[in-house]
Amino acid sequence: MVDYTLLDYYNELFDEYYNFIKENINEDNLFEVNIEKKSPPNIAKFPTIILKEVKNTNISRGTSTNAQETTDRVSYQIDIYTKDIIVGSTQYPSSKVQDMIKYLTFNFFLYRGFERSNMETWENMNIVYDRLTLIFVGILQSWNKQIR
Repeated sequence: MVDYTLLDYYNELFDEYYNFIKENINEDNLFEVNIEKKSPPNIAKFPTIILKEVKNTNISRGTSTNAQETTDRVSYQIDIYTKDIIVGSTQYPSSKVQDMIKYLTFNFFLYRGFERSNMETWENMNIVYDRLTLIFVGILQSWNKQIR
């Protein structure tokens, strides 16, 4: 039997998030969204979303019989990079694109039992794009993949 790891959980979470965003944004044929696991050296496509694990703390008082951690507090950081987008004759301001992705991201993580611990806007940080950072925290019991 192969043990289920937190890396497996992250990969599943990323895939589910990727599909959720793509399906909901593309449901109305709005625009393409680029989603990555790590920050690229430069961002060439907009909007771009970076989803990464930023903290993983074992909070159990012990380990399982096979010496694996059983309960962890995990934090995921989502960086949303946007700029004004024109699709056909429709213009989407950066703030509207950001709000749409933020709304979907909130729904995705809250539905899965995470709590938002931080939200920071980096408007006009760069002349080319805006950035929004969201951090969600959950307690993961690794033997059954449950967030509580």
